[in-house]
Amino acid sequence: MDDWLELAALAAARADVYRVLATALLAPPDEQVVSALLSDAVHVCLAPQEQMDVLPAGMTARTLEALAAEYYRLFVVPGPSYVRPFESVYMDVPTGLWDPNGHRELHGEGEGRRGLLWGASTLAVQQSYAQAGLALTTYAGQPPDHVGLELDFMACLCRHEGVAWAHGNAVEAHHLLDGEAAFLTDHLLRWIGQLAKSVAASDVSPFYPFVAEIATTFTQEDLGTIADLRQAHATL
Repeated sequence: MDDWLELAALAAARADVYRVLATALLAPPDEQVVSALLSDAVHVCLAPQEQMDVLPAGMTARTLEALAAEYYRLFVVPGPSYVRPFESVYMDVPTGLWDPNGHRELHGEGEGRRGLLWGASTLAVQQSYAQAGLALTTYAGQPPDHVGLELDFMACLCRHEGVAWAHGNAVEAHHLLDGEAAFLTDHLLRWIGQLAKSVAASDVSPFYPFVAEIATTFTQEDLGTIADLRQAHATL
């Protein structure tokens, strides 16, 4: 059916966006990553031109070296600009650390206001990977709830969804859509916005705040896309 091929193409396009964002947040960027962020397909999915203007217009060794230094300063080496890109840090906050409005106190001083690595959220994410048939536990020493790995997991689910549609397996495609919606709701969307705010508040160039912001926007919008797909194609 033509509808299935169109759905397969949409799933593949969503997978590509998730993979670009995952790659940009998992390691220092190379020329291929920045080129992918500048591509027309990603441009249409992610951001208007005025936001895209913060990306480097051309790649030089010096540009890549500067972005690599920023990546390590932001996500790897503890210091004034350090932001920990792990779900457990934002979600597994010690009991009692809540503000008067009932929100987690994530923005104060001191490590006690942050959750610990390898908390309950980390194990829940790892279980989600295992249930989907992935034995993923680390990436270059990273816990499984690294934001890049969570985005990469969404890319994997979308890619498998596309294969299911292409083979006319609507039951499997809907099962994968359910898994995508559940992972976004239970994990990524619960904390990626706060991560983006932390990145934006750091003393870095606009590149990583841009990537974090469009990752937040895309995941929010993709949940709506998934809901529309589940409803519109429930009888396939």
